[in-house]
Amino acid sequence: MKILSIEKVAQLIILYCYREGLFISHLKLQKLLYYLQAWHLVYFDNPLFEETPEAWVNGPVYRKIYENYSNKSRTEEIECPEAVSFDSIFNEFDDNQKKLFANVMTAYAVLSQDKLVLLTHNEKPWIEARKDRQLFEYCNDVIEHESMKAFYQHLLNK
Repeated sequence: MKILSIEKVAQLIILYCYREGLFISHLKLQKLLYYLQAWHLVYFDNPLFEETPEAWVNGPVYRKIYENYSNKSRTEEIECPEAVSFDSIFNEFDDNQKKLFANVMTAYAVLSQDKLVLLTHNEKPWIEARKDRQLFEYCNDVIEHESMKAFYQHLLNK
């Protein structure tokens, strides 16, 4: 299964949200990348993209994407990328990845950025990566793929 660049996956998520009329901010983008990666690990036993998230105060963050959108506030809507089409990126996915993308977006993209932050704050991978830090204490420790896969696999098996 092909590993894509995180930038392409981020563009795909943004294009999807615009196509569906859903608000997309930098903060929400980070959480949608996280959930897409987590479920990809569960279903395909490999990452969709190479990067691992860090356990920041507002939930999982991919530093590369943070740096790409750091000119925006975390809650400001991201502009729709016009130089690329949804289909041109989506067609790089195989059929199973397309189904997973659709299912993850259907489940999570409709949620507000605040709801997504609260979800991640109550899930084991983010909590364990932050160790004993307070809720608003700085942290950039990595959330390991193994932790993500184990937690979401457990949810699937419930």
